[in-house]
Amino acid sequence: MFGLMMMGGMPGVALDPTGDTPDEQSGRTVPEPEASGNARSEPSPPLDASRPDRKLQNLRAFARLYGYVRYFHPSDAAAETDWDAFAVHGARQVADDEGPADLRATLDSLFAPIAPTVQLYKTDGQPPAPPDVLTPADTTGLNLVAWQHEGLGLADRGPYESARLHRRSESSDGGDFGTVTQSVDAAPHRGKQVRLRAAVRTDVKGTGNQAQLWLRVDRASGKDGFFANMRDRPITEPDWARYQITGTVAEDASRILFGGFLRGRGTAHFDAFRLQVRDSSGGTWTDVSLENAGFETGAAGESPTGWRGRPNSYAFQTTQGDAVEAQHFLSIAPTETTPGPAGLFPARPTAGETATRSLGRGLSAQIPLALYSREGQTLRPDDAPSPDRLHNTLDAVQMGKLSAADEALRLADVLIAWNVFQHFYPYFEVVDTNWDQVLTRTLQRAEADTSSRDFLRTLRRMLVPLKDGHGGVSHPADSLTAGLPLQFDRVEGNVVVADTAASAAAQS
Repeated sequence: MFGLMMMGGMPGVALDPTGDTPDEQSGRTVPEPEASGNARSEPSPPLDASRPDRKLQNLRAFARLYGYVRYFHPSDAAAETDWDAFAVHGARQVADDEGPADLRATLDSLFAPIAPTVQLYKTDGQPPAPPDVLTPADTTGLNLVAWQHEGLGLADRGPYESARLHRRSESSDGGDFGTVTQSVDAAPHRGKQVRLRAAVRTDVKGTGNQAQLWLRVDRASGKDGFFANMRDRPITEPDWARYQITGTVAEDASRILFGGFLRGRGTAHFDAFRLQVRDSSGGTWTDVSLENAGFETGAAGESPTGWRGRPNSYAFQTTQGDAVEAQHFLSIAPTETTPGPAGLFPARPTAGETATRSLGRGLSAQIPLALYSREGQTLRPDDAPSPDRLHNTLDAVQMGKLSAADEALRLADVLIAWNVFQHFYPYFEVVDTNWDQVLTRTLQRAEADTSSRDFLRTLRRMLVPLKDGHGGVSHPADSLTAGLPLQFDRVEGNVVVADTAASAAAQS
């Protein structure tokens, strides 16, 4: 075997983190010529409105307004929006608009409920006068809310942070999950099967915000024991439902630990925990005694007796209300941390400050960058439509059930990813590429894709012009690994199959 290797970057090629050679057949990134020019100052040639590519023009306009409002308009209604679902919904709504007037009406209907002070106008005209609510005559008792970004904060996944002044930080200073724990002695249950059950419901929105149960068996030898945390089946449902995890207790097990946690933002509710064991050969499940398994011990509003929490930036309390059993249940939610007037750094938008940006198709937008807030809510014009109906529509999108077979999801993925780089990629001044043109080309490819693997290749090609080996796109469709539905153990010095698909199916 022989070959040739080059270490380091190659012009026009995004390095594959697997170390494999880029090629078309595998679906990995391949180089292609790019237009020159600064990414944010040189727009692609205007599209002819009389041609059938008006759909692309509409999507480009929606993509631009999406990024400006999501990352820079500070209204509370916008901050509470499920932006992933909004991208899918918006891509569906603007696709068939015939002309600029139709597009403007659709964009107004989409954004007015969450950003009623954002104004659309004809690019060849003068920007409209900003709404009076931006600069009220009396600001006594009002706080000025505005975005600040040190990079893009994504739930404490790195050294970056995003925050709104006088609002809870969008990325946590502590861990990105809050969990409660209880444990029991494993010695009486060695060699048995163990099952954790609990009722869970959530108040969460947005990708990555979810609840999970977890079960772990610690071994006296220090070797890894059974562990599962429902990573492959996160809980996001708003109604009570029962979930379970089944595993085995090793012959040298010392402790059985279990609990539930909230990942990200929102609130997770837990009730009616049960830990059960049975002989590994089958038989009847037997309950293991737990302390305060139904959270009926202690008063509402207090930390639950018998449970330990990983607090950091999360709060754990007993809640009284619509419980599964009796009157109480456990709630986990992020604690309120407020950047306040100091913020992340001294620079910030001033009262009444707006940004005007061209969207395409003869439309421009005027976006307020700062809003006054009274009693925890940013001020809105009196005639602003309520965001409730829009949020209900977004709840019905059911992001978890969509796949790359859905064109709107593919187009939404493109505009989400494009905006992250458009507003937060730090190297456009040194990378000679036309990022605006990349948006058009990638939308065209995404529209034509017919499979997950096609779309995976499209997204990988999208990153090529950035010439940055840190970027990558992954999808299960590209995985060459698989697992057997078997569970192994060591018996009398031999490795044997301890369980088969029956137990695995019960968990998933």
